[in-house]
Amino acid sequence: PGFEAIQQKFGDQIEVIAVNTGFSDDADSIRAYRKELGLTMPIAIDDGTLATALNLRVTPQHVLIGRDGRIMHVGHLDNQELHTALQQAVAEGKQPVAKAADATAAATFAVGDKISDLGIPLLDGSKLDFAAAKKPRAIVFFAPWCESYLAESRPQTAKACQYVREEADKLMATEQGKTIDWVGVSSGLWVSAADLLDYQKTTKSSLPLALNDDDSLFRAFGVRDIPSVVLLDSQSRVTHIIGPKDTNLADAVNSLK
Repeated sequence: PGFEAIQQKFGDQIEVIAVNTGFSDDADSIRAYRKELGLTMPIAIDDGTLATALNLRVTPQHVLIGRDGRIMHVGHLDNQELHTALQQAVAEGKQPVAKAADATAAATFAVGDKISDLGIPLLDGSKLDFAAAKKPRAIVFFAPWCESYLAESRPQTAKACQYVREEADKLMATEQGKTIDWVGVSSGLWVSAADLLDYQKTTKSSLPLALNDDDSLFRAFGVRDIPSVVLLDSQSRVTHIIGPKDTNLADAVNSLK
């Protein structure tokens, strides 16, 4: 309601845009949400690029950009600081637009691609280099809040997260599973290292965990839904990218060489 109030008050003076993180969401659910709340501003769906550029860690997050293209305010509270910044933005005169530095596009990988220059530190402090694999790898993309936070709002997603967690633990204990390097990679959205440690203790999962603060690994494999599993063979080639609705995880794992 507060964001819609900003749209109603400043819509003629400020271009108000809502950006959905695009994380385990789709256009239909966003349209339903917009209709339910009566939102009138344009809504865009991020592919993770904008969230990275703005260092998104929590939602909601307000980003106010002045006439010169520079960021005037960043915050997650609907407070006086935000409204003061809005008034300052409206009061600004015409400004020359600042030129942003050119960004280098990160590498992305699809099924059949060989991994290069990609790794992540684990919670135990060791570094995992996906390109240096001597045996197959299974990368489980998840978030520790999935099973609990989404239990009522998106029960199917919550159940899928639980299923993949339990299935991964079962597969890790099999003869084939023991020949594979496993890692659980958590999104950095609403997650800290302490949250991951609590999750590990609560679920008693044996899956080694890593926190992907900027979600760069998610983008590298085009993962926008949780849970997802990416499988690499012993030559560091992507063999499978398995989404939440896929049920062939065991078969895919057993086919790895």
